[in-house]
Amino acid sequence: MSAVSATHKTYQDLVVGYAQIGAESEWRTGNTVSIKETAEQLGVELKFSDGQQKQENQIRAIRSFIAMKVD
Repeated sequence: MSAVSATHKTYQDLVVGYAQIGAESEWRTGNTVSIKETAEQLGVELKFSDGQQKQENQIRAIRSFIAMKVD
């Protein structure tokens, strides 16, 4: 993160964690593609985790994102 204060962050300063439960439906797949494309367009660093249909994997990913102090 840059020296910019938390209240003045730009998209390029952001690190976002996204934990998707899986890709069991077209909606979830489309949602994931949309989030990844938007993050790339904005210059946001995206940390993505696919839970592979297991809630415990999704929870583990969220805890990891918290430990990384994502925005």
